[in-house]
Amino acid sequence: MTRSFRTLLLGMTLGALSTIGVAAATSPARQADRLVSEARMELAEIQALIPAALHSRSAYRQLAMEADNLDLTLSRLDRTVDQLQAPPAPRVVSSSELARIESSIARESFSDDKLSVLRSAASGRRFTSAQVRSVMGQFSFSDDKVAAATMLFPHVVDQNNWYTVYGALTFSSDKADLRRRTI
Repeated sequence: MTRSFRTLLLGMTLGALSTIGVAAATSPARQADRLVSEARMELAEIQALIPAALHSRSAYRQLAMEADNLDLTLSRLDRTVDQLQAPPAPRVVSSSELARIESSIARESFSDDKLSVLRSAASGRRFTSAQVRSVMGQFSFSDDKVAAATMLFPHVVDQNNWYTVYGALTFSSDKADLRRRTI
């Protein structure tokens, strides 16, 4: 392998690896995506050089090994980019946020309006079973309590504690109705 060919190969490989390192360590997801594309183009250039190294087995092996290493690094970077792009996990509403939600529900006069406020408030939020039980207290009628609990069930983070919600209902028939709707 000639010295200039080695220098070219080393420069391309180091350039690709440094690009990948910068993307994984410090850049936002969009920039990382752009850098992944650039690194893939550099990999393609390295792979295109492989046939040129056919005259020397050791050069071919070295070039192929460099390309494989770059490919593995790109795979790691792809996983990193996927993690950067994943939406943050929704957090459980705070006690002050729950108080605001309950206050908004309490300001409404009619059950349908109260449920509409709750539907809007539940969007993109997570609740604990205890918070669901607290919200159910904002409703006067057991049918509305069951409807509110049913609405919040998919948003509950501790569904293993869901059994505590049944305590907010007085009648067995309401508890059975809630069980039927949520389990």
